[in-house]
Amino acid sequence: MSDKLRVLSLGAGIQSTALYLMAEKWEVKPDVAIFADTGFEPDPVYKHLEKLKSIGSIPIEIVSEGNIKKETLDGVHSGKWFANMPFFVSNQKGKVGMINRACTQHYKIKPIRKRIQELRLIHDVKKVEQWIGISTDESHRAKTSNVKYIENRFPLLELGLSRIHCIAYLKSIGWGETPKSSCIGCPFHSDAFWIEMKNQRPEEFAEAIDFDNKIRKYCRVKGKAFLHRSGKPLSNVVFLHEYQNELFKFECEGMCGV
Repeated sequence: MSDKLRVLSLGAGIQSTALYLMAEKWEVKPDVAIFADTGFEPDPVYKHLEKLKSIGSIPIEIVSEGNIKKETLDGVHSGKWFANMPFFVSNQKGKVGMINRACTQHYKIKPIRKRIQELRLIHDVKKVEQWIGISTDESHRAKTSNVKYIENRFPLLELGLSRIHCIAYLKSIGWGETPKSSCIGCPFHSDAFWIEMKNQRPEEFAEAIDFDNKIRKYCRVKGKAFLHRSGKPLSNVVFLHEYQNELFKFECEGMCGV
């Protein structure tokens, strides 16, 4: 029996992409990389994954716990259970708050852990070392695993590498642009991200507007739900370049946005 299996949690953002490509050249590398697909990812993310698959020797598996967009809209209108996205809610007095998030756990962490358990049984190993692409500027997101057979490892932290270092590395190998890994309709998008989507991927922006309009009457909350923190319909928001909220500032584990 082998004592350990190494699995890279591939968010498909800058840090995990840099880690995947760096690890290609290491003597000790992950046995597999796993990407959790919410079904609501921007098209550049899917193209990015295909590019990685075409050049990488580390196998990439794509897993899913369902389609977050479909299941959210079903739940918003029917009241049946679904994993909350962190919508902004505006009450009758015009105050805007954010509801609790459960989507990361359900659509990102859960399917990866389910596949890790399957691989653990297939390979007959006691321990799984899970590599997570958290960099030094996000070190507060690095946490120990709450699963006894999974040991979290953060190679970028071990190497003292920041997000800027990862960008420089990708540039040095001629990798090109790396898309931001997050759902099309994620409430954590900065205004700069919404502007980029609106200008460069108008079909996705139209999809986000449609999604935003359909979540308005969210049966679980008093008030109206929105994707934008202004508490206004996405189609009416005047985006400001300088206004940046920190993407996944309160992320509990490094599964999204890296």
